[in-house]
Parts: sequence; structure tokens; C-alpha cells
Amino acid sequence: PVFATRVGTVAIVICYDAWFPEYVKPLAVRGAEIIVNINSIWAGGRHGGIGDQAAKRRYWRHIPTARALDTQSYLMACNGCGSHSFGGEVGTWSRLGGSRIVDPAGVTMARAPADRAAVIAATLRGSRLRRARRSIGLLADTSSSPGQVVGVVQEGLDRQVVEGEGEGEGS
Repeated sequence: PVFATRVGTVAIVICYDAWFPEYVKPLAVRGAEIIVNINSIWAGGRHGGIGDQAAKRRYWRHIPTARALDTQSYLMACNGCGSHSFGGEVGTWSRLGGSRIVDPAGVTMARAPADRAAVIAATLRGSRLRRARRSIGLLADTSSSPGQVVGVVQEGLDRQVVEGEGEGEGS
């Protein structure tokens, strides 16, 4: 959902959904200026959730910046921190922490530590948002129906492959 507030137009994205630009960018197309991404990203590995720990850390380091750039919006990525014991064979899992606020140009404005709770803050300026959106017209050049554009591109690629069979090197 995208909704107006006193500080700007806000959208909320839950956890893993933010890893998919095709889910987040339409929020900016619909007017979101501030995207709040609420997470509970566990470190991963044998005792700490599914997935490879190094890969999760790498993704968590880059996804907030990528989504801020994709959407040319402020991105507030909030994540839990610390450890939780589930007992028995499950053991203790740790969250990645590292909440951050990223500006529309991809600059990290504030970052929380990975290992402890913290309150972070930044001043969000409309002028900074407008400057980023004017500098490169990503939103202006975005289709309001991205699925249709992808479908047309895919049809073109499929046709090219079929029409190209038997031609070129090795024919």
C-alpha cells in the first residue's frame, strides 16, 4: 500500500518482498517517496535460519541501496538484531541487524550496528528526492504496466531464437 502522511508519501514492504525490484518499483511509480522495509533477517547457516550466511550478509548489505536506487526513493530498512534461543536441536539463531536509511541517490544516511539495538535517524528532504529523480528519469521512463513490457520483450526474444535456429556459425 501507498499512503500519504505529513512527512511524505509512504509505502511499506515486508521482509523478503524487498529483494524483488518488480514488487518495490511499482510503489514508487504510484507515488511512494519513502519506502519502509520491515525485516527479520536471520544470519543463516546450521543454527540460524535457512540459506547461506555469507550470501545473506552480502544481499542484506546491497538490497537496501539497490531498492533506493531502483525507486529513487528514501529506503528505510529495519531489521532485528541479537540472538534468540529456540532450544534443543534448533539452537540459537542470530539476526543480521544493520538497519539503515538510504537516500534516493543510494547514499547511506544512517546505519545501526549489527550486534545491538539502536535508534537511527536522518533528515529526509524533498529537494534531495526531487534532485535524484531529475538526475536520471528512471521513474518517468518506467511503464505503469511493467509486466506487459517484460511480456513483449520475452515474446521478441522467443521469436528471435526460433527464427534464428540453424543460422550463423556451425550451420
